Order: sequence, then C-alpha cells, then structure tokens
Amino acid sequence: MAVTAVDFAASAHDLVQREATERGVADLITPVVADVSSWRPEISSLDIIAIVEKRSAQQ
Repeated sequence: MAVTAVDFAASAHDLVQREATERGVADLITPVVADVSSWRPEISSLDIIAIVEKRSAQQ
C-alpha cells in the first residue's frame, strides 16, 4: 500500500519521513507540500482521504 501525504508544512513531512524511515516504510510515502483545500489528486488515484489534526496538550 502506498500513501500520498499532503500537508502545507514541509516540517510535517520531515516528521513523517523520520517516523517512516524508523519503521522501514519510507519508500511507500509520497510527500506533497500543498494546501489540501485546493490540491487535486489525479482522478481515481485515492482510495481513502483522512484529515488528521494534531493538537497540543494545552488545547
């Protein structure tokens, strides 16, 4: 299974790549730096879309 990870912050992709490398799955992730509200994937290229928000403990 391959994953396309879209985020507007390149720093988020850095974190994902570090975690993926540690787990041996970095070659399965394609990072895309873009605004997810306007980014459009190739037609029929995605099976699942998930929006994940990480909040700090203070919120």
